[in-house]
Amino acid sequence: NYAWMSDSISENLKADLLKTGRFDVLDVTLLRKIDPGIQFANLDAQNASAFAQRLNCEVAIVGRFSVRKIGRKKEVV
Repeated sequence: NYAWMSDSISENLKADLLKTGRFDVLDVTLLRKIDPGIQFANLDAQNASAFAQRLNCEVAIVGRFSVRKIGRKKEVV
């Protein structure tokens, strides 16, 4: 039910970074062309940094969200 958040958050972040004019942003499609074997679901700070260095990038942003239940009905994202 929350899959839309993944796309929404990343698109908004990418758009805001591009608006600054200070950053070049490589999106998932391009990264998959560069390294078809990359498993984005398994990226953490350490291997994302190594991947960024391979691409001569200064910064890599990796994020996830999770959903947990509190009580019977309430979900927290």
